[in-house]
Amino acid sequence: MIIFRYNYSAIYIQMTVVLKDIRQRKTEIQLLVGSDHIPKAIKRLMDFSTDFSTGREHLSTIIQINGELSKLEQELHDNNIEQDKFEHKRTELAREMLELTDQIETQHINEKQ
Repeated sequence: MIIFRYNYSAIYIQMTVVLKDIRQRKTEIQLLVGSDHIPKAIKRLMDFSTDFSTGREHLSTIIQINGELSKLEQELHDNNIEQDKFEHKRTELAREMLELTDQIETQHINEKQ
């Protein structure tokens, strides 16, 4: 007869560390977006997606957002867009980044349960 013994406290501690790590990294992304460090936030979001997301759909979305931001900044540089429209579109893309961060976190937590 084989008896399996689980060390539930070790499993709990490991799960707690993972949840703490994902929440800390999510908070870092939120702070970067909030302080208008969008390029750095994109890099962190890519790392976040690679580490916590199982599919490539999130990474594809991040790449799309990054491309749209680059295009938007080029339009501003070339004076092809007004400042208020630029700010509005950039804010929308930042909101998408934050929503994606929430989606990745939720998916990861649900998968671990």
